[in-house]
Amino acid sequence: MSSRRALLCSLFALAVPPGLRLEAQPPVVEERLEVREVGILADLPADLRGATREELARRIVVLENGLAREVMSVDRVGGASTDAYSRVVVLADVARCSDEILLTGAAAFGAHAGLLVALGPVELVRLGEETLETLFGPSRSSADTAEALAALAGRERCGPAPAADRAGRATAEVAALRCAAPPCLLAWIGPGWGAGPEVSGGRVELPASAAASEPLARELATKGWTFLAAPIAPAASGERRQNVREPAHAPGSDRYTFGVNVLARDQQPPLTADEYERFVDLWLAPLRRLVGATAGEFVERADRLPEALTSFARRSIVYYRAERRPGAEPPRLEVREPGTPGRSFRAPEWAPGAER
Repeated sequence: MSSRRALLCSLFALAVPPGLRLEAQPPVVEERLEVREVGILADLPADLRGATREELARRIVVLENGLAREVMSVDRVGGASTDAYSRVVVLADVARCSDEILLTGAAAFGAHAGLLVALGPVELVRLGEETLETLFGPSRSSADTAEALAALAGRERCGPAPAADRAGRATAEVAALRCAAPPCLLAWIGPGWGAGPEVSGGRVELPASAAASEPLARELATKGWTFLAAPIAPAASGERRQNVREPAHAPGSDRYTFGVNVLARDQQPPLTADEYERFVDLWLAPLRRLVGATAGEFVERADRLPEALTSFARRSIVYYRAERRPGAEPPRLEVREPGTPGRSFRAPEWAPGAER
């Protein structure tokens, strides 16, 4: 041992008090955070666009898992030189099919093809029992888009209802849709797929099919999709839908059929037809869930479709600064006015991962 090394060992021995035991130090844990700007689609007052950060801080707050994030700017969707939505996908649901809704919905979108292509390049896809099939596009031609939708309405017919597992696989194909540059718009032509109401102890509960749409809702929201549900039925059948079967007697038989309002309340008048429609029509619950989770729109009448399409053109993009751990779960999102009570603005329920 060299004299220098011996001297260092002697000094170390003198520095450690007798009886003191040296323990191994725990490893240093490093946590890496990514700070970036995230853009989200929101339905905000137009006068917030171009406002200063100070004014934005007074009027809106973005919460990720309850934590406030700094709002950087608010711009009109698409800005001045780019498409409002990088993908506009019109999806014909033939997996869970209704000829009435398919034909009426395709005709309604074809009649307003100009509003569609104004939002971005349009694609038409067919959701079959197991896969998605691209039928047309992407295209920015309103004439070609209208022609493709007319062809769909003229040739497509529904087959037998698919097994539940096949319908589930078809929905998984929708979850895999890619939105490379959020936001993207997914317009769904098709009926609901919810089950009937579950009545227990006089209470009506949402069916399991509504909860089954939750993974798809989260996947679409975090990828930057907004959802337009269009279970559009012909006006004649949509205006006067009978929910409770009228009493009827079959001639030559002792059978007497009738309907029972399961939502009738003890010692109270039964619900009206409109109330019954609102509470019992749970087959649309999954579609409504997808709309709510992605700040989308819900349309059941053809004359309301132009208003819904125009509303997407009026949306804003909110840019805010976020801190993310690599690989972390997408945070819950809320955009609202500061203070209590403060109204909430329509925005996705989960933050997308796209950067500005």
